[in-house]
Amino acid sequence: MNSPRHRVLERQIKRYLSEQAISSPAWEDFFASVSRTYTDFDEDRALLDRSLDLTSKEFSANNRHLEETRRKVAQQAQNLAGEVMARTKELNKQIAELEAVRLAMTNLLEDFVDQQDELSAAKAKDEALLASIGDGVIATERDGRIMLMNQAARRMVGRELEDVKGKFLFDTVSIVDDGGNPVPPERRPLYFALAGTTTTTTGPAYYYLRKDGTKFPVAIKASPIFLGQEIIGAIAVFRDITKEKEIDRMKSDFLNVAAHDLRTPISAIKGYVWMMRQGDLGPPPTGEIGEALAYVEESADRMINLVRDFLTVARIEQGKLELTVTVLDVPLVIKAAVREATATAKNGPVKVVTKIKPDVPKAIADKSKITQVLVNILDNAFKHTKEGAVTITAERSPTEPKFIQITVHNTGEPIRSDDLPHLFEKYYRGKSEEKAAGRGGSLGLGLHMAKMIIERHKGKIWVNNEPGQGVAFCFTVPIANPA
Repeated sequence: MNSPRHRVLERQIKRYLSEQAISSPAWEDFFASVSRTYTDFDEDRALLDRSLDLTSKEFSANNRHLEETRRKVAQQAQNLAGEVMARTKELNKQIAELEAVRLAMTNLLEDFVDQQDELSAAKAKDEALLASIGDGVIATERDGRIMLMNQAARRMVGRELEDVKGKFLFDTVSIVDDGGNPVPPERRPLYFALAGTTTTTTGPAYYYLRKDGTKFPVAIKASPIFLGQEIIGAIAVFRDITKEKEIDRMKSDFLNVAAHDLRTPISAIKGYVWMMRQGDLGPPPTGEIGEALAYVEESADRMINLVRDFLTVARIEQGKLELTVTVLDVPLVIKAAVREATATAKNGPVKVVTKIKPDVPKAIADKSKITQVLVNILDNAFKHTKEGAVTITAERSPTEPKFIQITVHNTGEPIRSDDLPHLFEKYYRGKSEEKAAGRGGSLGLGLHMAKMIIERHKGKIWVNNEPGQGVAFCFTVPIANPA
């Protein structure tokens, strides 16, 4: 035994046993075995102590780590609880807002349903009103696509709204003139309405074609549809004037017969008066009798001119007016018309000024009819010109290159605004025309006849008031060989 602790054990054993008893080899082996056992025990205990020491340190470290982790988890739990409370509060707020929105949406939906019911009722009322209108009504979008057609329009043109809605009016509902020629879109009333101008057309100049190809005469009024200052479409109101046309035909037939019957006795009166004034039936009358005969002859001339106008209008309306179209020298036609108009002027001598562009081309038209148009316009200008002059200009149209524009400008009073829309209507005499009647006013056929003749030549006629300068009547006739 080398360890002191083992020697202490050996002495204690020898105290109880005799020295001889423990000095044998067996005891030595025993003490050696015990010493080895204690030595192993000491080593195991030292190892265990070291292990326990390390375990204790790890346990302490782990315990500190767990404590730190616990504190962190507690802090996170506290933070999470606060966030959960904040989010719960926000969620409750959002739920309250959503509930308010739901209530508002419910109210809006109820209002929408009520408004929809009101709109449905209003729509039904509008449809009933449209259905009750005897005139045809067609409304289009800004680009000319059909969006509405009432029952009367569908019946007259022989088409259903479902078949034409969304289609271009100009391609769907055709218009032709008296001769059966298609009227191009740019000359149709709705085209002018889409451009911002209200257009009214009366008389048999326009015919709608039904789906089956038959046609009927119409009077059309087309107006733009405004939303604020913007044009969003146009609406055309039209009616079938077949009965009116038939009545006009009957009136024209009557006037035609009456005019023919009147022309013979009037010509006889004029002839006998002329013979009396020339002295063929005795000495030429003088004094008051001579003046009376001159007035009778003048009235006979006026009656002959009226009869001529009646016959011309009747032939045009019946489609029996034949045009003898030739190439015309415009300056010569103007000169002939001025000579004829000034010869019968009732307002005294009127100065006539002509301003013809040197490069004005030749026209292709009926010479006698264009001369008659010029004479009628000049007569009207002479009657309304007390002072100043009547100026005639001729030039290539600034807006239509294939036409010549002739303008007759007088320095008289401007035409009343309420007379302008009706100026070219048959038998219409405005306030200014009634004043002029005392100076040989007509029955309102001259300008109407001029319009019909110009339109037969595919031209246009219009009037412009020029404040402080007078009135200008303009019309166009086609160029003979347009470039």
